Amino acid sequence: GLYCELGDAYFKAGTLDSAMITWDRAIEAEPNNPGTYQAVADVMTQNRLFDKAIEVYKKGQRTTSSKSGFIIQIARLYFFNMNYEESLRELLRLLQSDNKGAAMAYIQSQLGSYSSSKEAVDEFTAEMKKQVGDDQDNIYYRNLLAFLYMEQKDYPAAYNVYKWLDEHSGAKGIELLSFAERAYNDEAFGEAASAYREVSRLSKARPVIAQSLMGYANSLRRLGEADYSEDDRPCAANDTLKTLNASLTAYGEIIRDYPETQYLSTAVLNSIEIEMTYFHDFNAAEKTAVTDNNYLDRLRYEAARALYYLGNYDSASFYLEKIVSNPMSDAANEAIQLLNVISNNKAVPDALKQYASAGAMEVCGRVPEAAVELEEIVKTFPQVPLADNARFDLAAAYCRMGKIDRALKTYSSIAGDSTGIFADRAQFRIARIYQTTLHDTGSAIKEYENFLARFPHSIYQDKVRGMLRDLLGNNS
Repeated sequence: GLYCELGDAYFKAGTLDSAMITWDRAIEAEPNNPGTYQAVADVMTQNRLFDKAIEVYKKGQRTTSSKSGFIIQIARLYFFNMNYEESLRELLRLLQSDNKGAAMAYIQSQLGSYSSSKEAVDEFTAEMKKQVGDDQDNIYYRNLLAFLYMEQKDYPAAYNVYKWLDEHSGAKGIELLSFAERAYNDEAFGEAASAYREVSRLSKARPVIAQSLMGYANSLRRLGEADYSEDDRPCAANDTLKTLNASLTAYGEIIRDYPETQYLSTAVLNSIEIEMTYFHDFNAAEKTAVTDNNYLDRLRYEAARALYYLGNYDSASFYLEKIVSNPMSDAANEAIQLLNVISNNKAVPDALKQYASAGAMEVCGRVPEAAVELEEIVKTFPQVPLADNARFDLAAAYCRMGKIDRALKTYSSIAGDSTGIFADRAQFRIARIYQTTLHDTGSAIKEYENFLARFPHSIYQDKVRGMLRDLLGNNS
């Protein structure tokens, strides 16, 4: 210890040669003690003498006959020196141990901890490719290469490695399924779809096949919806619907061949939504929905909404009334709200048509255009029943557009009239904006307390009390 401290003092005084002589004496005093090399290298590292510290550790490996000793420390020092290739080579020496599982976990954790450095990850990957080239059958090396590709978000390259791993390890799709789940979560839907489809062909286990088909269908849906939303026309061109049609086919395969699995319900509902939303095919959706009345009611609601957007209010009301007649339906509340909008405003068809048009625009993601329509309704039809709906929807549109001041102003105007049908909801939205968008806890508490005082009979009372308790608890 004294030699280490004396060497440190020499170094800080600017006499490196004296410091090195002193540190060498520390090692000479106890050459077979690994702790000596650790202590000397620690002092050197603190003084950023990384190359010297590496030399000490390597001398310690030779002298103490411990080839695996100090590997972690040497790898870290190479990283500090930005010698990423040597850092990786040192870490790979850990795979010479008997516990290769623990070694792999540690190496991945170390490589992952450096993922914020693009230069480091790129050089790690290049070096790992060389290592795989020199030892092509090494499954551990391939796993690390796949891991690094995922860190780079190079999903096509990672997919190819996972295919090799799956084939050569006899995993029958499990390796690929792991990749597919990660790629899907990272929104790499193209590669996820390919991997899920491959799993469905490789696996013999029905639950795994159903899971992979669901992932495949969901990935295709996300790809198709992205294409559809990028098309600025009211109806997407035929070629943008091909992927959605392939998604429907995959959902249909689950419904037909794997009805006993947990994925049936989601497959049915997703099929209905695609058939109605993108293909406007009520007959096909109705055939899909016959397995459950709740699905049929959800289908009826989607059909009613589509008819409402098209201005066919009588047909929309017909389906909505069927839903409302079943109070246990999960679509009943939405059906009641839309039915009220239609029935209360049929006497003002121009206002109703414009409001339906705004709703259709909002569903398609054309929020700024919807806001213009809603502003026009508020201005032109201030006395009609749906003017309140328009003002409430307009505030929500402002919020989605990032116009928070205008949203708060509009919600405040609505909440100011305690007798209005949207007053309590508007006050609730004001508090939520302060809490979740502006992160202004003090104002959120004030607005929640204002809600409790002004709307004692609101259905949101319990919810607001819970949120207020959480805020007050976190703020104490």
